[in-house]
Amino acid sequence: MNINDSLFQHRPVHLSYFLYAILYLRMFSYFLLLLCAKRILILFFLKFYMLFCIYALHRYCRRLMALPFLPADSTSAAFSAIKDRARAPKLQTLVGYVDQTWITSKLWPPRAWSAYRYGPTMMLSPGTHDSTGKRCLLTCLSTS
Repeated sequence: MNINDSLFQHRPVHLSYFLYAILYLRMFSYFLLLLCAKRILILFFLKFYMLFCIYALHRYCRRLMALPFLPADSTSAAFSAIKDRARAPKLQTLVGYVDQTWITSKLWPPRAWSAYRYGPTMMLSPGTHDSTGKRCLLTCLSTS
């Protein structure tokens, strides 16, 4: 008997081996499907969470930018309500800038930039820019 002939001898294979192999492949494909589905769901929820955070940040900045359209008397109260919601360090930096530059500033108090100052129209008189520039120049010279 040749050694090559022994390789091609057929041994009886039980049907249970095929069933185990098929069952193993099905279980493997099922767990692979679960793993892929889990990763897809994680990526979907991460994307959804990031979009929600961007939307919340956009809404917050829009509220800050809407302050000039409030009457000057209620601007500081509205700003303090907005300021309490800032949790992130970068938002707190932004709120600190707005507070120092626009809310508590002596150069630009809320009555200077409130839209209610001009009445029903937003048209400025020609001398408004000159008086603003002079006031800015005098303030800058007096602080230095």
